[in-house]
Amino acid sequence: MLRRIWNSPVLMTWGNLLAKSSSLILLLPLILTNFSSVDIVVWYVYSTIISLQMLIDFGFTPTITRIISYAYGGLSIREIEKLTISDIKSETIEKRPNYSSIYICYLTSKYAYLLLVVISLCFSAVIGTWLVSDSLSSSTTPNDAWLGWWLVLIVSAVTLYGNTYVSFLQGLNKVALVQRVQMFMSIMSIISATLTLLMGQSILVVVSAFYAWNLVGVIANKMLTSKYINKSDNNKANFDFFRKIIWSNAWRSGVGVMLSLGLVQFSALIVTKIASPAVAATYMLSLQLVRAASSFSQAPFYAKLPKLAQLYAQSSIDTLVTIAKKGILFSLLTFILITIFIGTFGSYFLEMIGANATFPEKYFWFILSFAFLIERLGASYLQLYSLTGDIIWHIANGVTGILVIIFIFILYNYMNIYAFPLSMLIGYTVFYTPYVIIKSVKVFGQIGTKEIYFLFSIFLLGHSIIIF
Repeated sequence: MLRRIWNSPVLMTWGNLLAKSSSLILLLPLILTNFSSVDIVVWYVYSTIISLQMLIDFGFTPTITRIISYAYGGLSIREIEKLTISDIKSETIEKRPNYSSIYICYLTSKYAYLLLVVISLCFSAVIGTWLVSDSLSSSTTPNDAWLGWWLVLIVSAVTLYGNTYVSFLQGLNKVALVQRVQMFMSIMSIISATLTLLMGQSILVVVSAFYAWNLVGVIANKMLTSKYINKSDNNKANFDFFRKIIWSNAWRSGVGVMLSLGLVQFSALIVTKIASPAVAATYMLSLQLVRAASSFSQAPFYAKLPKLAQLYAQSSIDTLVTIAKKGILFSLLTFILITIFIGTFGSYFLEMIGANATFPEKYFWFILSFAFLIERLGASYLQLYSLTGDIIWHIANGVTGILVIIFIFILYNYMNIYAFPLSMLIGYTVFYTPYVIIKSVKVFGQIGTKEIYFLFSIFLLGHSIIIF
């Protein structure tokens, strides 16, 4: 039982998310009470730089993970380059891992991430430093703040390069292992920073204690990579493969990620400009809660993606569809239960802790949750379709973003703040989810249609009880 938990990609992913979330409970209150207001801003500046790694990654990690999974499923570099939707065969092809292709992918990814590190460092060191210079200079200990800034830049660069090892290990379906390492590092970073705060140390010491574990995590993943990799002196990085496959897929994924995150962030920025502080605070809280629910619910399906890519490479479509169906349904159910729980107890919890922000109205929470449920369904099918190598993230998120913005401008004068979640619901329902489902169904057929309708009925029933 314990071994199953220890080796479960889903449970280890949830454990990692809980470990990272615990900083809000343990670390944030100490930061708010031990740091001055200007140093709190400096802390958030550091956190922002680290969190921007997902955007700087530009879709390389999911792309490289998927490609290494193809090779682990037995495909050669040439077969990966020529992989198309029409390559799907009805019979399963038993193949051993193609370690030569895996090593070539690994070597090529090292150069890809090195390029990303150089670009990100140049941007952060010049543009980033200019943007945060006033905040750092205003710190109670400006010298420490500036030293902390350069430390965080170095850590972020090393962590970004460390995605080389993360994508390799995940490509070999070592998802549980990767998540365990990240979970342990998150726990240790929170403990270290908490102890330094309780000891009354400066912001530089706290930052060093917190982010040093990022470096330890990279070292740990590098050691694990060395354990699983089969080196070959005859193989070298394939730059033509990088240009044709990795970059071609990564930029589409990266643009899709930026548009998806940008859509939510754009709505938050607009609300802060046009709404009262109280309304803006409630909206920001709502977004934070629903995004947390969405992130937590991704694990049951996203943790299976490397295995699904391996099965796709082996043409094990029946097994692939069976695993994908379970993952998608479990993911949707998790999101539904979390949003119903938040909708039921959210306002009581905020009152209990004396929060300065109020919980959103029940109708507002229902519409926002419904929009993200539609998005979660579409995102799952989008990930499934991406196994074919036909990356359409930029189209799905780009068109959806345009639709949402248009409907916000149309509806705001009539519906006020409700225009934002309703516009998201319209965009996801009209284009995003139908578009990716149609694409996916053409390849993999109908997946759990009746069960999905049943889950949606649970969502509607649960939120109806909350409202009425």
